[in-house]
Amino acid sequence: PVKSGLQSENGEVTIPDNFGTITTYDTFSGDYSIELTVTVNQTVSGFMFGVTSGEASPCMWRVSDGCLRIHYPGWGQIETPAIPVKNGTKTTMRLDIQGNTVTTYIDGKKIHTATVPAGETQGALGIRTALHEVATYDRLAVIQNGKVIWEDNFDSADPEKWTFPGIPTPKPAISGTTVIEEYKPVAVKEISKNGKT
Repeated sequence: PVKSGLQSENGEVTIPDNFGTITTYDTFSGDYSIELTVTVNQTVSGFMFGVTSGEASPCMWRVSDGCLRIHYPGWGQIETPAIPVKNGTKTTMRLDIQGNTVTTYIDGKKIHTATVPAGETQGALGIRTALHEVATYDRLAVIQNGKVIWEDNFDSADPEKWTFPGIPTPKPAISGTTVIEEYKPVAVKEISKNGKT
């Protein structure tokens, strides 16, 4: 086991029910592709991209039994194109991102093309599970200019790649901080070197 509490089994990591959201430490921008191999065990697998700090509802593509649930940023607009996928079956989803156009392929077949607002594809990747959502991840890769620039084969639940719960997110150094005056507790009695108070 690792700090995340997750374990890899046969080169796959299962993200349990109601685990929340984890994101990659690395961020991605420009034109790139994402390849995700996943098995939906229960309900859906929630995969996000363009995740930025403080954004509650980034682009989220969710593979489920018989349909792809495409949640546009803000999650107010959802589309559900049919896909030939059954829960319990390993599936590969590829997203080709060109500018703000996202073309989705399931097991090599083009399924959907979406246009998202400018800038919404730039950021980290994320995996999300809510109540009654369980998925097993086998591979996630980012391809840019024909080369794999980031990859997780899930041989472990790698805390160097993902912000697992309980592992602090690295934060940049803060400059120009203000020191707040500390107050002494009321019940403390100070004694000087010569023993007088």
